[in-house]
Amino acid sequence: KNKGATKPFLEGIYIGSRIGVLVSKYGLGCGWNRDTTRLDKLPKAVYYDVKSANQIGLNLAAYIVGYAEVGLLEGQPEVFGAADEKRPTDEFVFAQLKHEGAWNVHPGGATALLMKLRRYTAVRVNLKRVAVDPQEDDLSS
Repeated sequence: KNKGATKPFLEGIYIGSRIGVLVSKYGLGCGWNRDTTRLDKLPKAVYYDVKSANQIGLNLAAYIVGYAEVGLLEGQPEVFGAADEKRPTDEFVFAQLKHEGAWNVHPGGATALLMKLRRYTAVRVNLKRVAVDPQEDDLSS
C-alpha cells in the first residue's frame, strides 16, 4: 500500500542474462503471508497488497522455472585448457564487441556456440573468446 504508486518497483542485478539478485522497494513478504493487518497500524509501512504480491510472485516463479536451463549453462565456468593455447591454422575465434551498454549478457553463449562448432563441424575451434573494444583495439585487420 503506497498512496499514489500504481506500478511495482523492482530492481535487479544481472548475472549474465539472468537476474541474480532482485530487490523490491516495497515489502512482498506480507502479501505472500496474506497478513497485512499489522502493517495497517504502521503509517509509514510501504508494501504490496496480497493480490499484487501474489501476481509478482507468480511471475517470478515462471521466470525462475523458464530460465533454469539457461542458468545451468551460464553458471558453468569457462575453462581454457592447454589445448586451446595452441593456435590452429583454421582457428575460429569468437570476437565480441565491447560497448557502453550490456555487451556481455550471455557469457555462456559464446562457449556453447563454440562447443557446437567443435562438435558438429571440421573446424578446429579455439574456446578462447576475445572482447574487442572499438575505442582501444585496432580494427583495421
